Amino acid sequence: SGGPKSLADIGSVDDVAARLVSTENARSRGAAKSSLRSAETREDSDGVRYYEIVYEKSVLGVRRVLQTTLALDVDASSGASTLYTLTAEQDRERYDADAEAMRALGAGFKILRPGE
Repeated sequence: SGGPKSLADIGSVDDVAARLVSTENARSRGAAKSSLRSAETREDSDGVRYYEIVYEKSVLGVRRVLQTTLALDVDASSGASTLYTLTAEQDRERYDADAEAMRALGAGFKILRPGE
């Protein structure tokens, strides 16, 4: 079956983060003024890799922070892959006031396979 077999197949965490930011800017014709805050990779105890990307954009003049977690799961029997995405969005002041809890939300995102 075709499709990506790992997150690296869709790009490095830095490449994916850059595409997210540029897509926001293109979609808004530059009005979003999106900018990257951070881009990191983590791996859970099952060997699943996650991309954690945090960026800002303007929505109607208000700065918003988006925290996106990506993970790719490949079915061992069929080879089919599924890309999972968790995105949380909040006003910048609220995000910054509780950044630890927001990061914990992303860190708690885990792919569960049948039987787990």
